[in-house]
Amino acid sequence: MQSQHSRVEVVMDQTALFDELRRIEREVVEGERRLAEQEALIVDLKRQGQDTAKAEAELERLRQDQRSRDQDRQRLLSRLQP
Repeated sequence: MQSQHSRVEVVMDQTALFDELRRIEREVVEGERRLAEQEALIVDLKRQGQDTAKAEAELERLRQDQRSRDQDRQRLLSRLQP
């Protein structure tokens, strides 16, 4: 049987994990918005016949950042599993 102190620590740990998960969820949503904006920029640049190399490199960097956030989110979700 867990002591009262242990249960409080578990609840505090879970609260911190949920706080972190909420933060990462906000970052994931913001990252999706940035990705969409960057993809739209590339479409516009192509339509105008302009070079897209820098914009495409930035898109790849944004995608890497998003993958990292997704991994962080999955890590936290797995820690919250019973």
